[in-house]
Amino acid sequence: VGVMYIRHLDLSNNRIHSERTSCEILKKLNPFLIQKLDMSKNRLTPKSFNILIDLVGEATNLINLGLEESQIRTPSLKKLLQAITRVEICPATDVVLYECPLKVLNLAGNYIDDDGAEAVAKALAKCKNLLSLDLSWNNIRNQGAVSVFDAINGKTSIESLDMGYNAIGTITDTERSAVKALANMLSESDDGCSLTHLNVSHNQMTASDCAVIGKALESNHTL
Repeated sequence: VGVMYIRHLDLSNNRIHSERTSCEILKKLNPFLIQKLDMSKNRLTPKSFNILIDLVGEATNLINLGLEESQIRTPSLKKLLQAITRVEICPATDVVLYECPLKVLNLAGNYIDDDGAEAVAKALAKCKNLLSLDLSWNNIRNQGAVSVFDAINGKTSIESLDMGYNAIGTITDTERSAVKALANMLSESDDGCSLTHLNVSHNQMTASDCAVIGKALESNHTL
């Protein structure tokens, strides 16, 4: 019963597989009180995830959401992004009545592919409070990476981005589009790229790719 008054709840690494258990926990959380919620490394079914989406869509103080290895697939991700980007504006005064306060979002180790990465990229412009985004271990290839890098390039408040253990430098990207987009994002730091932390480790990059990135870092003043 007391869970209704919890502000920080960390249930990560508990291997929760029961849909009933996860649904009951999420239903008891107060969207007006919860500030940090970590459900990482548990199994969220479509039903429990829908309850989570409703919670996020109503939350007024939720600043940290951990969903690492929660078996999230792109269709569910898109629903979550709709909740995170929801904005209510008073039609009479144009005053913002509601805007998701989320600052930290961990989506590492899920089933987010290029399609999911593109959906995240489109949502970033609307996530004005988001500071940290973890998309590592998600099988994101060059197309999805380009979308994310282009979205962050001087257009968001993101300070920390983790894209490690994906396939940004895949050899199928003969034009090296992802590496070029990454370099462009880094070299435009004076025009608004606010990254202070970037992880692109284990992404199949070549020595030539690293040289391109290194050149871009010469004009970067935030990392």
